Amino acid sequence: MCNIRGDAACDADPIVTAHRPLAGEAPTRADLLGLARRRFLDGERLDMQAMGAELGVSRTTVYRWAGNHDQLLGEVISRLAYETFEAAERGVRQSGRARVLAVYRNFLRLLATSEPVRATLLRDPRQFLRVTTRSGPVTRMVVNLFGELVRREVERGTLRLSTDISALASAMVRIAEAAVYADMLAGATPDIEPSVEIVAMLLGPAGGPG
Repeated sequence: MCNIRGDAACDADPIVTAHRPLAGEAPTRADLLGLARRRFLDGERLDMQAMGAELGVSRTTVYRWAGNHDQLLGEVISRLAYETFEAAERGVRQSGRARVLAVYRNFLRLLATSEPVRATLLRDPRQFLRVTTRSGPVTRMVVNLFGELVRREVERGTLRLSTDISALASAMVRIAEAAVYADMLAGATPDIEPSVEIVAMLLGPAGGPG
């Protein structure tokens, strides 16, 4: 399974590798998404015309499949965000507050060390921030993932909250965005621990269930 860092596992990811249609087969939207995903993970711009030429389809067809450049980039990043969340959650054995913080820290670490994210952000900061921080598929995906993580712990009785789950999940995402992207734009290595500490305060004191 791949993640947003583009680790070695991406080389064997069928979604990444299956963007070239077999001889005699007409390319499809899935081929475009696979190619866009590979380009993103390689730190390359999602050039609509170049991707159309590589797939052997017109620029018009690429836009019909993708919508526009922002929509294509958002679709690629939101899918990778989902897989990155799965990687962040894998192996975490804690429950309750400790589980939420462990997954959050893992997710931020993967995001903060992602060269594809850094390359895309630095190449066109306005577009990247427009796609990833405004209301859209990326924000919805990540907020929903963290909201469900928190909700599961609450329903299991391992976490008690005094705040709304949706508001908490949204805050967790905004805190992560501000910390990681600001440091990347400044040319620094993102320091994720202050963000984890803020979320720990939002979750309330340790010592309860979990």
